[in-house]
Amino acid sequence: MPELPEVETVRRVLLNDLIGLKIEDVIIKYDRIIDSDKSYFISNIKNKTFTDIKRRGKYLIFCLNEGYLISHLRMEGKYFYLNKELDNKHIHVIFNLSNGYKLMYQDTRKFGRMMYLNGDIYNKEPLNKLGYDPILDGMYDLDLIYKKIISKKIEIKTVLLNQEIITGLGNIYVDEVLFSSHINPLRLANSLNKEEVKAILDSSIKILNDAIINKGTTIRSYTSSLGVEGNYQNFLNVHTKSECPHCKMNIIRVKIKGRMTYYCKNCQRWLMVPKVIGITGGIASGKSNVSNVIESLGYTVLDCDKITALLSLENMPIYNAIKKEFGEDYFLDDLSLDKKKIAKLIFNNKSEKERLDNITHPIIKKYLKDEINKFDGKLLFIEIPLLYEAKFEDLCDKIICVFLSKKMQVIRLMEREGIDEDYALLKIHSQMDLYMKKSLADYVIDSKGDFGETKSQVIDLIKKIEGEI
Repeated sequence: MPELPEVETVRRVLLNDLIGLKIEDVIIKYDRIIDSDKSYFISNIKNKTFTDIKRRGKYLIFCLNEGYLISHLRMEGKYFYLNKELDNKHIHVIFNLSNGYKLMYQDTRKFGRMMYLNGDIYNKEPLNKLGYDPILDGMYDLDLIYKKIISKKIEIKTVLLNQEIITGLGNIYVDEVLFSSHINPLRLANSLNKEEVKAILDSSIKILNDAIINKGTTIRSYTSSLGVEGNYQNFLNVHTKSECPHCKMNIIRVKIKGRMTYYCKNCQRWLMVPKVIGITGGIASGKSNVSNVIESLGYTVLDCDKITALLSLENMPIYNAIKKEFGEDYFLDDLSLDKKKIAKLIFNNKSEKERLDNITHPIIKKYLKDEINKFDGKLLFIEIPLLYEAKFEDLCDKIICVFLSKKMQVIRLMEREGIDEDYALLKIHSQMDLYMKKSLADYVIDSKGDFGETKSQVIDLIKKIEGEI
């Protein structure tokens, strides 16, 4: 829980108390706190004098007159500076000082670590692995940090918890930094652009400085043990909150790699262009089965047939356009579109079909573009029966063709719609030849088998597409 601002606050408080004091004895009650041989640690710490206290990331660096005591508080580590020993089973290390006081280290979960180092400690583990410190390092090398971040194909939340890139950020402040930067924590790090990385760095500097001024954040398990209560919890925007302070929408609470994460889905939209996968095929070729499998796997599928139906409702764009272009003859008594009459028109008259397409396709395409721009995710599927005929290829990064032989198409269409073979063939021939669509597509699903076979093909294909992103 203690992050850079909390560790910095501890450093500043202890700095006033410890400088010039000698460590007369060291008592270790839980050996695993020490990251070396216990005897080696004690022999090198005992009789040394505190000369300074520094910090790097979340590490406290107690400078001695010879060597350094390196301490990491991890989840719940705390220091007490008192003139008596506490009756507390969670006190694991005690430093008896020359003024009669004791510096006691408490750690309820025993995750904290200490070690003794000498020499050039910044070129030794663990300090040599730490990345940019937003408080200590001043100007940052944007190109260098950008390259490190985009080399990671995992969530940006997880990357920012990696102390080798930006050091000092923990769970609380990563949530706050990403909110300030308007970046969704679920986004893959390699999808960020340089401006977004700059926003993360600038927000890190500002938020950590503000938190230090307010002596850190005192929430849940982490509270001060040195007479200092943090106040930055009163300025948190998303972490542990239920409502966004900006848009008033509910804060999303989700675990990312085991870490509870808070963000506003509205203010932290994905802000990346999703990979759009078009699904096309012929009439009765099995497109809906493929779309249903994809949706069952948790992906979003936009259905162009449903979108067209929506836009054809009374006073919607397609409805109004047809009414203006074709007149009242193509509407029923309840003012709805006469779909049978329109179907008969376009199947029997090529020029009328083109006339209808010229007014409907731009409306549908605009709707799809708006949906793509609004989409909050990395992978979006769109079922577009007339993808090639309508020239919607430019909307898609990749295209799946659901293929079926013409013979099976006719059989399925006759069964599905109760029509004769001639009318089934008429409907099939009104679209681009399915073999041509197959040759143009990036992926092909053969739907000649049963649903189980189709589902297996779709699952394998989704894994392939995910691996290509």
